[in-house]
Amino acid sequence: MLTFLKDLFFPIALEHPYFGEIRFLRSVGWWEVERLEEGFSTALSLTIEAGREGPTGDQVRFYQDVLAWYRNGHAELQPLLQDLWTNWSEEDGEVPADLRVHHHLAGFSIPPRPYPVEEAEWSVSVQPTYDDHQFTFQMKGWTPWGHTVDG
Repeated sequence: MLTFLKDLFFPIALEHPYFGEIRFLRSVGWWEVERLEEGFSTALSLTIEAGREGPTGDQVRFYQDVLAWYRNGHAELQPLLQDLWTNWSEEDGEVPADLRVHHHLAGFSIPPRPYPVEEAEWSVSVQPTYDDHQFTFQMKGWTPWGHTVDG
């Protein structure tokens, strides 16, 4: 409880050369930042697993790789998004062939050692346009292995 209060009232902030102002949460041991990116409708919520020295160059590169993967269609998520559409959407008819316009990237985590990417364990969250829930996918590399629904 004391650590949580320290985070709340005495945050540790760092001006990172790429991410801008980031905040370290002692209670969980990671950095947080909300970041606006061109082509995304809302700020992305990031959790960056790094020590007090801040994110590394590899973590910046991983961030850029995830954005490129998402912009290129995030094909690995499409079967899961189709299943979630079936279970959560109130739309009638068939599942749209391309669900990218129905889900917006909400944020993701950046692991402490993102490379080799095939071994990286991280999560990515999307916000559907058709529901107030948020879908979070647990990833190993570019492969989803589980998901949760929040909201």
